[in-house]
Amino acid sequence: MPAAACRTLLHREFQAGNRLHCRFHVDDLSSAHVYLRLPEGVDMDTVPADTLEDCCQLVKHNSISGNKLSNVGIVYTPWANLRKTASMEVGQVRFASSVVTARQHGGGEREHCT
Repeated sequence: MPAAACRTLLHREFQAGNRLHCRFHVDDLSSAHVYLRLPEGVDMDTVPADTLEDCCQLVKHNSISGNKLSNVGIVYTPWANLRKTASMEVGQVRFASSVVTARQHGGGEREHCT
């Protein structure tokens, strides 16, 4: 799929929203966003470790700065926790609640942010 068509599809998906989507992003660095569509019965706490690692590697390797670092923090949260206003820059979002946000560290350990 051409990149422009892929971006358009992802933008529509984000605008429509989906309670089953989980967003991944490199913390405090510019990076790609990865949206994982969770199967029914799976939530952020039960994402398989290999799937979690794949999502983290995708955002890390698509971050110009993050790709050069050996260890970066990855933040992930359900789509419903994302907030976007017209005044925000392209790609910028905020979290409605940090309680439902989790962080993946370089060592592979999950940590809920509070």
